Amino acid sequence: LSLHDALPIWIMQRALEPGKFMRQITPRVREIVAGLLDSAAATGRFDAVTDYAVHVPIRVIAAVLDVPEHDVARLKLWTDHLFAVQIDNVDEETVVQAAHSVIEMEAYFLAKIADRRTTFRDDFLGRLLDSPAGEDALSDAEVLNLIVHIMVGGTESTTNFLGTLIYLLLSTDGLLDRLRADRSRIPGVIEECLRFGCPLEVSIRIAVGEQRIGGTVIPDGGRVLIAIASANRDEHQLGDGDFDENRDMRGAPHLTFGRGIHACIGQQLARREALITVEGLLDRISAPRLDPQGTPEPLDTLGAIGYRHLPVVTS
Repeated sequence: LSLHDALPIWIMQRALEPGKFMRQITPRVREIVAGLLDSAAATGRFDAVTDYAVHVPIRVIAAVLDVPEHDVARLKLWTDHLFAVQIDNVDEETVVQAAHSVIEMEAYFLAKIADRRTTFRDDFLGRLLDSPAGEDALSDAEVLNLIVHIMVGGTESTTNFLGTLIYLLLSTDGLLDRLRADRSRIPGVIEECLRFGCPLEVSIRIAVGEQRIGGTVIPDGGRVLIAIASANRDEHQLGDGDFDENRDMRGAPHLTFGRGIHACIGQQLARREALITVEGLLDRISAPRLDPQGTPEPLDTLGAIGYRHLPVVTS
């Protein structure tokens, strides 16, 4: 989820101020994760994607955008349609459905925007609309654009990453036991999972001036396909690039969340969802493991890394 160049910097500094934002959202993330994992533990087996990884991000984004629980299914439908039309060769019916979803979604959030323009609330949408002195307030169109970015960027990619994270935790022999013995290692393992299982393989950028990279001239205005997952396996920096739970990336950090003005504005939220997921697996499921009677089903979507299904048993 990248911040568009034209959006003013105070958005990051105020509406997405990491300390306040994370303090407000973390209790809800813990509640969501606890509920889903407790349900999984009670049944004895679950699909870590369709029963868990799909639900965590959309319910978290719903909390960010002040969408009540009874409207989460609508938010998921809108998000699915918005994501679907970004894929090539979309059929006409999908385009029509997406258009209806956009109209319905815009009306829904315009009502929330109007409410907060009248009465300030100290939440994400409220701070987004409460521009500091000397700054122009965001227009309704700008706010809607940012909401769409958050809906799409904060759900699909996080779902894919959480699925990959759980797969690596359960398929790497003894890893969960080692994390249970030393929880200070969890953040480092999450970063390695982000590198190895980068949920978005590629990204497109447009050159703002002529550039020369590796002997190739990229003209002004040229479109460049950036292979993020390939960069995360740069053999000059990382050797064979295989998953290594002990990898120290301080000298060669991953590029999963981008850099600079294109850095993902939701990266700390994604990390928090991952951290609470790992803690939840350690605390709420006695002995999670890949289901020997099931088969992990990787995504076959161009440009995405993750799983469509990931059967897990809980004891």
